[in-house]
Amino acid sequence: MPGDLELYAICDNYATHRTVAVKKWLLHHPRVPPALHAHQLVLTELVARWFAELTRCKLRRSAHRSVTELETVTSYCQRITTS
Repeated sequence: MPGDLELYAICDNYATHRTVAVKKWLLHHPRVPPALHAHQLVLTELVARWFAELTRCKLRRSAHRSVTELETVTSYCQRITTS
């Protein structure tokens, strides 16, 4: 991995990133900050689920040939986020 790139560790267990072994490892690897913790993963899963639903309902098997056709997607997004 090139040295100028950051790496991110996703800790899916709330206690994982708090163990002595993991803290020690992270100190020795400053390019790898813990990016997500358990409570943030819930939000990530919700966002992923939202995009999956958008894909299923509005994007899969469709072709948008104009801005007007894409506006149906925008309308759909506004409708489901306000309900």
